[in-house]
Amino acid sequence: MMIFFVVLVKILEQRDMVVEGMSGIINEVIGYEWTMEAQIRFLKAKLRVMQQELDNIVCECNKKELENKRRLQKQAATSQSATEVRLNRALEEAEKHKLELSKLRQTNKVIGSPGGLVKT
Repeated sequence: MMIFFVVLVKILEQRDMVVEGMSGIINEVIGYEWTMEAQIRFLKAKLRVMQQELDNIVCECNKKELENKRRLQKQAATSQSATEVRLNRALEEAEKHKLELSKLRQTNKVIGSPGGLVKT
């Protein structure tokens, strides 16, 4: 148990975590036995560290989720834009064929009229 405590203190120091009362906990450790107050303080310190780690993980998950949403929105916008471009091209093509058909009908009217050209 003492080794675990020493390792935890080193981990906390490496993470630049200042946990209130850690020096007090060290002073209260008597051999391998801990006083009830030392155990409570130790567990509270451990809880704070775990809570901070959890908060960091939640923050990272939220960032990734937001990035995913933005990426999906961008993909949807790009897809919609491409669809609109294709639709506009199809409309232009339809308009072009409509105009061509109209010209052909006019030509046929002129050819088919009594004073016009003779159909062959």
